[in-house]
Amino acid sequence: MSGNQLKLIALILMTIDHIHNFVPNMPIYFSYLGRMAYPIFAFCCVQSYFYTRNVKKYLVRLYIANVITSFVFYAVNLRYGENDLFGRNIVNNIFTTLFQMVLLVYVIDTVIHKTCGYRKFFISYGIYQMLLYIVVEWIASSDSVPLFETYLLSHLFCNLWHTEGSRFYIFLGVIFYFGYREPKGSKKKIAIFYVIYCIGYFFIYYGNILQRIFLRIALYISPQVRDIAVKATSYVLQLDEVWCNRWKEYSLFGNDCAWMMVFAVLFLLLYNGKKGKNMKWLFYIYYPAHIIILFLAGSYL
Repeated sequence: MSGNQLKLIALILMTIDHIHNFVPNMPIYFSYLGRMAYPIFAFCCVQSYFYTRNVKKYLVRLYIANVITSFVFYAVNLRYGENDLFGRNIVNNIFTTLFQMVLLVYVIDTVIHKTCGYRKFFISYGIYQMLLYIVVEWIASSDSVPLFETYLLSHLFCNLWHTEGSRFYIFLGVIFYFGYREPKGSKKKIAIFYVIYCIGYFFIYYGNILQRIFLRIALYISPQVRDIAVKATSYVLQLDEVWCNRWKEYSLFGNDCAWMMVFAVLFLLLYNGKKGKNMKWLFYIYYPAHIIILFLAGSYL
């Protein structure tokens, strides 16, 4: 199965997922299937990173798609959405996540290969992300700036802390990078790395592992150290109070269906290493178009 065939499968799975998200009364198993879409897209992006002739142009293309999509969704929300950002509005933008993922892979790749100026590039990237996080959080805490504008700014400036999904989605690209890079890159290696990632994702978010660790810290060290560990982990892994208590209500066949993402490994194992028929612009056009259509359709149903 070629790379473009994988993308087509991911497009179909993503569309099924978004039908559940935007159209009322759709069955939950639509989202079960949709959990496999992003891992396939992430894998294809990392694969494109290794084969593209110009990584910087690839990054620019993803960023431009992110900017255009952000403004288009912002305009649709202003015209057809609700005033509350967390009401019925479009809050998706996978291009932000994919851009951040490929950029982080690029940063790591420059450090590993020690290309010219890699130290300055790595330090600049870290400082930029930290400063941007502070600025966005400060703007978000201000009552004078609507949440819509804060959401738009976070996408335009590509803050690592404000992306669709979570930072775990961005880290997935790093997993694929180390599984794919030569000289030991192989489908088996990629599959093993990916399954380990999925197991870690499940236990961190739903397995109560972090809560047990933090309780042990409070028991044997001090509650103060525990509080610091909780805050640090929350920032790094994008865990809030809802996430930290999610394990209490977790249901394997309920709304929390992220565990289904592990089955994307079946499609990754079918990859034949070939690009396939050129459909470079299909995803860039289809992604915002189908979301707008489903959002408007769902609004009138």
